[in-house]
Amino acid sequence: MKRQLRWKRLILILVLVLFCASAWAQDTEENSGVTNTGVFNLGQVVVQGKGETITQVTTVDTVDQSKIELIGTDNVTESIDSVAGVYISEGSKGAKNFTIRGFNQRYVPMFYDGIPIYLPFEGSVDAGELPVGNLSQITITKGIASVLYGPNTMGGVINIVSLKPTKPFQADYKIYADSDEMKSFNINMGSRLDKYYFTLNFGHKETNSYSLSEDFVTTPNIPTHDMPNSDFSQTSMSFKAGLVPKEGHEYALGYSMVTDDKGLPLTAYG
Repeated sequence: MKRQLRWKRLILILVLVLFCASAWAQDTEENSGVTNTGVFNLGQVVVQGKGETITQVTTVDTVDQSKIELIGTDNVTESIDSVAGVYISEGSKGAKNFTIRGFNQRYVPMFYDGIPIYLPFEGSVDAGELPVGNLSQITITKGIASVLYGPNTMGGVINIVSLKPTKPFQADYKIYADSDEMKSFNINMGSRLDKYYFTLNFGHKETNSYSLSEDFVTTPNIPTHDMPNSDFSQTSMSFKAGLVPKEGHEYALGYSMVTDDKGLPLTAYG
């Protein structure tokens, strides 16, 4: 009888030992990352956090009317010349070109009130021929711009925004003249009545030539101290009428025209 009890105890102890060994082996297997198929399991790392929207992909600079008046310029190119990252150059035909962070105008389109401005052949615009008399601001976006602007915006976007009246009647004018016989004037008129508004602009500037330095030594091509073929004449006109039924909605019809006639000066030597 005692012998049977002894065997039962031994069998019970053996079963408990085997069960504990099996449980320990399973736990060790799970912790080691090795599955029953022999494949090592790397495990999972869960990182929780709140992502932040990337807002510094582009840089936006605004040149408003007060800055334009402070600079004292009469065209778009010279108005943006002081903006960081913008480089202005003048071609052999007298056209003023610009680059933004190294990208030329093929990758930096220009818009007027959100409407793209292109030349049919070259695709670029001489911004030096665009007057600023009827502008409220110029927005320069440097970097990859919104897809809403369309193609070719790898270098950025320049958006020219026209004036919009805020009073029942408002008007202003500017007259300018200098020693180089440069004469110009600009007139703005506008009205805002409840949901309706209109604005009208007319400008003109001209010069017969510009003077050279008194230290300039004349040449056969330039026999006097007045640069030949440097005459310039420009006339601009724009009109815009719009309806603002409620905030965030606007319908407008506009017309803008710029015509100019300028000479191409000769080189001093050659």
